Amino acid sequence: MESKVRVSKHHRQSKQHEMYKCDICGKNFGRKYNLERHLLRHKDDAQFQCNACGALFSRKDTLTTSSETSS
Repeated sequence: MESKVRVSKHHRQSKQHEMYKCDICGKNFGRKYNLERHLLRHKDDAQFQCNACGALFSRKDTLTTSSETSS
């Protein structure tokens, strides 16, 4: 199993030319999914609000992190 992990990591690193760039802030991502998830940060319609501090978030996982920190 370990050799499969090393091969997978090598494959990702050797494909660095295949980067996905955010047109808004210029941040680069190695996977299209990560860019799409990042783009939610730039949306104005934050749908998740932290009950502890009132902050608004566009992603639920970020809200969960805030809730844990604010408690």
